Amino acid sequence: MTAVKRVDRSTVAFLNIAMHGRVNPTLPIVAELVRRGHSVAYHTSPAFSEAIAATGATVRHYPGGDQLLPDPPVPVTLLEALARTALRVLPTVLTDLRGIGPDLIVHDSACLKASSWVFSVKNYRSWPASRQMTGLAARRQVMRVSATHPRKA
Repeated sequence: MTAVKRVDRSTVAFLNIAMHGRVNPTLPIVAELVRRGHSVAYHTSPAFSEAIAATGATVRHYPGGDQLLPDPPVPVTLLEALARTALRVLPTVLTDLRGIGPDLIVHDSACLKASSWVFSVKNYRSWPASRQMTGLAARRQVMRVSATHPRKA
């Protein structure tokens, strides 16, 4: 009979921007981590609370309301909004992370562009971090519709 190696349970903190294309791809990963007995805390806006809670993760809200970023995202306004959001949420995120004491921080790639807010969080306590990147596969028709969206006018 072979001995089964015991796997220690970890505490993982997810830091993500509140957009469907960023949050939704992480949900199966979060659900699997929870299923395997790991503790997951997920920082998000209230709009995603239900979907994240359904995975079994603990939901942590960013301060500032539901829609923190422009929708649809426009590169110039997105970068500005990420920087503004970073300044507003960083103190709360640091306080939450101190209380959680994660073994790992999983963050969206866009968080790195936000005035280095994840870099600041990671280096604050030397927590290990892993960057997640989502992708978009779209046809030209989708891109043309997005480019002519009324909010861009």
